[in-house]
Amino acid sequence: MKITRFRFVIAGLTVAAMAAGPASSVAAVPSQRGSAKNVVIAQWASSAKATSQYSSPLWAAGQATHKPNTVGCGDRPTAWASKDKAGIDTLTVGFKIPVVPQMVKVYQTYNPGQVTKVQVVDVKGKAHNVYAAAPVALVPPPPCPVILEVPITGVTAKVKTVRITVDQSVLGIYQDEIDAVQLVGKG
Repeated sequence: MKITRFRFVIAGLTVAAMAAGPASSVAAVPSQRGSAKNVVIAQWASSAKATSQYSSPLWAAGQATHKPNTVGCGDRPTAWASKDKAGIDTLTVGFKIPVVPQMVKVYQTYNPGQVTKVQVVDVKGKAHNVYAAAPVALVPPPPCPVILEVPITGVTAKVKTVRITVDQSVLGIYQDEIDAVQLVGKG
């Protein structure tokens, strides 16, 4: 019997899977044999709130939920932007399935390089700092979108919240707009 391995997306979740025979026999594939706890899940944010937002519903925190949908780079209403172009603000996004985190991906579509902190918050409410940097002007501008990939090690608790802080007070180049956030981890 031939077993085919593949990846598919259901309701915003990317799942590694295998099929043997008819489609009804599709099952998630654990990354280690015999352990359902080791299934790797990549999911898009399903909820969001922010310390500020440029307007609503355009440029609102909710624009950072679901898979990327901003076409091209620039000041686009399909991405989150804070109210103050020279402020320090935090975008907090939630995910449907708690996972032991392996990576966070932040999709930036306007003035990237101003993400200064990323935290994952475990299901008990404890915040874990996983990224810190000073704002940096990306010159020349890189291809769009700019995806900040934050590998995560040392966090063993399940997470379903990510906090992203942008510091736009340093560079004077307007808001860093965030189109989407993805959390990758083991279920």
